[in-house]
Amino acid sequence: MEERHHPGHRPDDDHEGVLDHVEDALHDFDEQHHVLRTVDDGDRFRWRARIRRNPHALFWYRIAVAVAGLLLMVAAALTGWLPGPGGIPLFLLGLAVWSSEFAWAKRLMNVFSRLFNRFTRLSRRSKRRILLGALAGAALAWYLTALVTGLPAWLPGPVSRLLDHLPGLDPTSAPS
Repeated sequence: MEERHHPGHRPDDDHEGVLDHVEDALHDFDEQHHVLRTVDDGDRFRWRARIRRNPHALFWYRIAVAVAGLLLMVAAALTGWLPGPGGIPLFLLGLAVWSSEFAWAKRLMNVFSRLFNRFTRLSRRSKRRILLGALAGAALAWYLTALVTGLPAWLPGPVSRLLDHLPGLDPTSAPS
């Protein structure tokens, strides 16, 4: 059925309200999803609040924060293969440094924080299942890597001989 309009009505008039709504939504999105944290965000440290009030100092401070966070992330990537927690603490520290100035990093840090809080509220049995699953995944990743690259030459003799019994691993294909 066709809609009847009053004389002098333009079809474009129907879209003006929609366009205003879209513009308002885009403005709100820009305000909520900016890359840099604003001066108005408030700060718990007086020294950082002083820096935020000085645009020149804020520029150089943000450069320093970006470089410091990047160095921690690179260190996390370089130490990630080491036994133990590897690069995880360095990664989280780099993200924390970035989150002091970059809104996207703050949102990502909040996601990790919520996940950690959910994990701490789990039952002991659920925590064990998650940790065993993570260990099994790490063991599978190690095994697949060993299938592709061979056993490392630096492994002690008894460990190397024990791992030689795993299917598909050839002790002679170890990289030197």
